[in-house]
Formats: sequence, structure tokens, C-alpha cells
Amino acid sequence: MTAKDDMSIAKKLNLSVMDWHEFLGKMERLDARELNLLAMQLINRSVMQLEAPDENT
Repeated sequence: MTAKDDMSIAKKLNLSVMDWHEFLGKMERLDARELNLLAMQLINRSVMQLEAPDENT
């Protein structure tokens, strides 16, 4: 990731870049299984948002 990516993600999460890096540091404490579960949760939530009916139509 580039610094620009970090800034973009931090902005979307309403975090400072320093807070984003602190969060990433905390995620490094998870083992491979826990990281996999976290990734699956995030993917599932993203898919649900994509499949949600658009309220504007």
C-alpha cells in the first residue's frame, strides 16, 4: 500500500492515518485463523451491501 492508499482508507473510516496504523498494528496480533475469519466477515458484509436492493429505484 502507498501513503495515498493509507490516507484514502483512513479518511473513509473517519480516522487519522496514525489511528489507522495503530489499528493495523492491533490486527497483526491476530493469528492466521482469526485473520481469515475477519476477512470472511468483511467480504460477507461487502457482498450483502452489493446485493441489497437500491432504495432509490
